[in-house]
Amino acid sequence: MQATKFLRTCLYIIYFSCIIYGSWHLFKPETEYLYNQKKLETLKEYVKLFIFRKYTGPTISFCTTYRDRFEQISQTLPQNLANNRMDKDNIEFVLIDFDPSDTRLKEFIFKNFSQDISSGYLKYYQTDQMPVWNFSIAKNTAHYYATNEVVVNLDADNYTGYRGGQYVANIFANSTNAFLWQNQNEFAGTYGRISLYKKDFDYLGGYDETLPAPAGYQDDDLIKRAESFLKVIHKDFFNESIINSKEETIKHTQKNISWFEMVKINQAHSDKNIKKRKFRANNGIYGIRNGVNRIMSYEGNI
Repeated sequence: MQATKFLRTCLYIIYFSCIIYGSWHLFKPETEYLYNQKKLETLKEYVKLFIFRKYTGPTISFCTTYRDRFEQISQTLPQNLANNRMDKDNIEFVLIDFDPSDTRLKEFIFKNFSQDISSGYLKYYQTDQMPVWNFSIAKNTAHYYATNEVVVNLDADNYTGYRGGQYVANIFANSTNAFLWQNQNEFAGTYGRISLYKKDFDYLGGYDETLPAPAGYQDDDLIKRAESFLKVIHKDFFNESIINSKEETIKHTQKNISWFEMVKINQAHSDKNIKKRKFRANNGIYGIRNGVNRIMSYEGNI
């Protein structure tokens, strides 16, 4: 008990030292200041999450889609589950497997996380209803099966960070008319880390499934439509990822055009809708709702 109090006292000292040190860095050159400021802010957030152990704020659903990314999700999933386990009563991970014929993920999950499946901390679904990959439909399906108050798009190659769910909940606890964008930059692998209250995601109709190309610009489109009635909060924290090439990203879309061409096509479609003030997509009905099975054991489903 004494050791715990001593540790927390030390962390308080570190936290306030970061504030003082950050103020001193105001006098540094701009590039160096911004770099050090991010490190300091990240450290402060980690210290706060370690000191204040009780979960506060809305419940969180991390929504992840999967197809042929085993080498990456086998790294990110264990770390993400471990980093949020102390808050598991208020957090869920919703994982949709769009290629049941590839058994690697299923075997990995039931070998290592059967208890998380039983408790509902990890909700694993399978479906074969999308043979050709479409980003909007895939993401919408994962968000549809989420049951908590805030939905977070978490790509299979992304890490939440230590208590990343509580970090998101802290922001939404003080911002009821906003959404969160945890992006570093367009090529950092976290461009799609977007969080909204589930009710707001439902109102928007999710990602636009009528975008002509199966990939590209779906995140920008959702952000622009959300900005029609919500404030965007941009935070460049808790957003590490495993970097992929654009070619790797679109390889299951069965299109013979580049990612950047897809972006151009979808941006034109999105801009027309925004200009017409058409902010709600899919008539409010999104995602695959039939033929999606929740898998509770290696042998079967419910």
